[in-house]
Amino acid sequence: MTTEGLPCWLVLTSTNAAVPGEFYSKLFDWKLENRNEDATILFQNRSQYECGLSMVVSDNGAAWSEWNVYYTIQDCERSLINARRLGAHSIIETQDKPGIGRFASFTGPDGIKCFIMARE
Repeated sequence: MTTEGLPCWLVLTSTNAAVPGEFYSKLFDWKLENRNEDATILFQNRSQYECGLSMVVSDNGAAWSEWNVYYTIQDCERSLINARRLGAHSIIETQDKPGIGRFASFTGPDGIKCFIMARE
């Protein structure tokens, strides 16, 4: 188990999954696994899920990709409530990613996106 507040999961969001999927799987010798039930592509390393790849649609048609860091928490609902109490605004309400964990995201009072996850 990772210490609370430290990174525990990465998601690469991209307008073109094929290019970064091929690049990072070759660079790190990761296996790609398509999960049709939740439209996620997962990277595996030694049979462990290391991170995910999600497709996004660009507002202006431009291609872009970015890594999103998920921080370890023990209780997703409690942490999201606490974040709201401290001035955050929810982006994604708590939900499950089967085989990975329970997660949520919000913007802090500074406007920066933050992602949290309780890993399984």
